[in-house]
Amino acid sequence: MRKLPESSTAVKGVMAEIRKDGLYVVPRNSTVGVKEIYGQELILDLHGCDATKFTRSLIERFCIELCDLIDMERSDLHFWDDVGVPEEERQTDPKTKGTSAVQFILTSTIVIHTLDLMKAVYVNIFSCKEFDTDEAAEFTANWFDSKDWTKQVVTRR
Repeated sequence: MRKLPESSTAVKGVMAEIRKDGLYVVPRNSTVGVKEIYGQELILDLHGCDATKFTRSLIERFCIELCDLIDMERSDLHFWDDVGVPEEERQTDPKTKGTSAVQFILTSTIVIHTLDLMKAVYVNIFSCKEFDTDEAAEFTANWFDSKDWTKQVVTRR
């Protein structure tokens, strides 16, 4: 345990653990001027991906393996894409042609947007249950064979 630095979200003298990703974990029974961490959201932008991996079946396999890796309990999986849509009504814009999926998990969601023509994938993993964001990011980038990717981690309060 270390003392939190003085800031807008901490009070001098409050003790907290500092995780390897730099987040402060404040004991739940500590209410002295500190906003409790609710969860975290991993935001990934992946470019130069292998678009052959943007199918429903491979995205479902990705969700299964990712949830196993980060120890999340899967629930419903929903897709939004051009499957079953008449040819003349299918998306042709590079910013909309692809598959989107929402994998509900017990502690929130995993949202995936693939863009076939741009060979890009955008992923958000949000959970109130702690998970290793580095491990999830590396796994996701490797799964989609991303040549260039960035990650952001947002602490939710």
